Formats: sequence, structure tokens, C-alpha cells
Amino acid sequence: LLFHEKSWVEITNQKGDVVLSKVFQPDETYDVDPHIENQVLNTGNLGGFTVMIGETDLPVLGQSGDIGRNITLDVASLRERTMQDAAQDAATEQTDAADMMTADEQATQDRAEPVAPVPTPAEKTENKPDKRENLVKSFLND
Repeated sequence: LLFHEKSWVEITNQKGDVVLSKVFQPDETYDVDPHIENQVLNTGNLGGFTVMIGETDLPVLGQSGDIGRNITLDVASLRERTMQDAAQDAATEQTDAADMMTADEQATQDRAEPVAPVPTPAEKTENKPDKRENLVKSFLND
């Protein structure tokens, strides 16, 4: 694990015993012991570190400040998790793009169709004088 931000990390073994519980500072590293099976990571800052497998950096597991619980620390699980996250991000981007297109289309439609048509003078009837006419009449009658 290579830390970029201050991050609390706790790693437990398969029995639930704490193997590590520490607040890491930027530029610190931690090598996960490959001889301990079924290690699970919990953290208060998923975006604060990068998981490295050999010399390969995996994508960051989350955003800065995201809480991570029960993350299995084995190569297959971590690779699967990052692939799922990448697929989910791509789907979210497509949905966001579709929503933006819909919003743009709605804005165009809103500009094209006035909310309430304004009556023309020809549409006014004698039964419906406008407010100015009523004011003038009331003033003249006083």
C-alpha cells in the first residue's frame, strides 16, 4: 500500500484478529504479508492510498474520505473490485451524459414553448377589462 493522504487503516486476519491498526502519513508504505490468508482491510480514507501488486498500481479504491469496509486483500479480489469500479464509473458517465442531453433538450423545448400564452388585445373581451381600465374607472367615479 502506498499512501498519498493521511489514512487510518486496519487489517484483520481470517479469525478477526487485528494484524495492523495505524494512521499512515503521505509517502508511507505498507507491505501486506502474503503468508497471512484472508486478510481484510478497513479504512477511513479509500482515496488516500494506492494498492500495488508487484510493480503494478491498481486504480484507487475510492474517493478521498470514503470509508472502506471488509475489503479482501488478495490479488484476485482487488483486481476484480477495480474492474467492477471501472465498469460502474463508465456506466455512471454514460447515464450522466444521457441526463445532460435530456436536460439540454428540455431547455430547448422550454424556450420554444411559452409557459402561458399572453392574450392579444383582440382576445380581450368586454367582460374582462384589464387592471388599468378598472383603476381609471374607479378614479373617475370618485
